[in-house]
Amino acid sequence: MFNLAARIVLPLIALVAFISVFLLYYHHYLTLWLTILLVVILVILVNIGYIWLYWQRKKTQFEDDDA
Repeated sequence: MFNLAARIVLPLIALVAFISVFLLYYHHYLTLWLTILLVVILVILVNIGYIWLYWQRKKTQFEDDDA
């Protein structure tokens, strides 16, 4: 259940974050270099989130195999 919720929440948070960054840039609240930096950081964080979800799923599979 937790994994399913995280698989839904993570893309929603990522989508809102990316749209927010680009809207802030569009309305001239962020400079171009800051926008690029934030997008790179967001991509890295989203990838870490997906790696964590994959690791959690594999961990539960290994625990089920041991039982």
